[in-house]
Amino acid sequence: MPTIYLLILAFISLFSNTSYAKDITPQDVENNIQINSFILSGASRDISANIPLWVHLRNTLDGASALGWAIALGDKIPSQPIAVIEVLSLTHRGDIERVCPRPFMEDSEIYEMEQWMERAISSLSSFTMNSCQKESIRKECLAKIEQSLARKELWQ
Repeated sequence: MPTIYLLILAFISLFSNTSYAKDITPQDVENNIQINSFILSGASRDISANIPLWVHLRNTLDGASALGWAIALGDKIPSQPIAVIEVLSLTHRGDIERVCPRPFMEDSEIYEMEQWMERAISSLSSFTMNSCQKESIRKECLAKIEQSLARKELWQ
């Protein structure tokens, strides 16, 4: 299954790097966001099997799509914490800030945010990483989520 996503990504990359005289329309932007969301949705099912795809996407996405990347990856901290740490170890150090804690939209319910953070803290606290770099990322991610949860009175 991961191969299909790599093929889709290669196809998109092939055409997104072509230079031609067409102006980019709002519809082009919307289509690109939908394609990226589709790819991220599939890659989220098993992050470990799609780590190269996650890293490639992070290096090629623009601002809005990069936020979607951070949300999709951060969303999986409670269920796939080791894989999330693996991805973060291969991307920009600043991505920890974007993913931990997971970005929530303005209309997110407080109880959903709190439940996610509690599950993420429990999950990240349940193991250690063998690599010093990855263990450092795990601890930093855990600390950021704990800090955010401690300031939940400011969420409103």
